[in-house]
Amino acid sequence: MKTTLNLLTDSYNSYSTETIDFESYSDSSEVKIRLGDRVVGLDKQELLKSIEALCK
Repeated sequence: MKTTLNLLTDSYNSYSTETIDFESYSDSSEVKIRLGDRVVGLDKQELLKSIEALCK
């Protein structure tokens, strides 16, 4: 599954038109995140815990 979010702010520009892409598969414990040319991988469970904590 892949989902794309629009960035609201960017520390380099007052208005950002970039997106951030998240991609993962049910048989993988990793979420790949792409911002421009850079791709990083995060553990799914750690990402979920962090998002839940931020949203409280």
